[in-house]
Amino acid sequence: MSASYWAAELQNARPVFVSFLKDLLAHGVAGAVYAPLRTPAGGVAPALVRDPRRLDEADPFAPVMLINGARALSALTVGEPPERIAAVLRPCEIRALVELVKLKQASLERLIIIGMDCAGTYEISDYARLTQGGDDPALRLLTEAAQGHIASLDGYALRPACRMCEYPSPVLAQITVGFIGVDGLMIDMDEETARLLTPSWPRIPAGDLSFRQDIVQRLAAERAQQRDRAMADFTGRVSSAAALVPTLGYEKMQQ
Repeated sequence: MSASYWAAELQNARPVFVSFLKDLLAHGVAGAVYAPLRTPAGGVAPALVRDPRRLDEADPFAPVMLINGARALSALTVGEPPERIAAVLRPCEIRALVELVKLKQASLERLIIIGMDCAGTYEISDYARLTQGGDDPALRLLTEAAQGHIASLDGYALRPACRMCEYPSPVLAQITVGFIGVDGLMIDMDEETARLLTPSWPRIPAGDLSFRQDIVQRLAAERAQQRDRAMADFTGRVSSAAALVPTLGYEKMQQ
């Protein structure tokens, strides 16, 4: 049986989540954590961490995705890993991982999936520009997402796939970290883990989360409409095999 707990105000979301990940290692819930970490060059890249001190650089809410984590976890789990891995994943990464499991290219046996709400990601170059000068676009995006608004920041739009994604909230996760439709950070987990890691966190009554579900559904519906518009536009432009050639970039390749 799972329960939802109030973990932090949004401005404290990152340090509280980092502390939660450290607790997973400290209490032996997991032997390693797979999560996005800040790099010396100012970017964000996923890493497998066993030393809790390295998690100080974790930035799971950064709106950028260097690779789909399912690919990395395929390599880490296709042979049975020596320890349990707690993997921080976006909804699209979880879905991709499930498909790899079906193909026997990954395993969930020694994996703890920590599924995060996702407000979307930017192209790597756009994220680099957004973070110039030490700005943190993650907090701004989380604040908008709490009210169900996903807007461009400083004129930079989310990646097209993210603007059309109907699944902003994760499924099939043992632990869910939510901020869409929540005025703060919510962590949903089984009660045994909660007692071990977070004895002081207040529990959220189920009825108080109805607003979150409404926001998530509204956001999913808005993105579905964007997807339908994009597909209709594509269908209108590509009505034959000949019209498909420019969209594939063959003309540029031949130049």
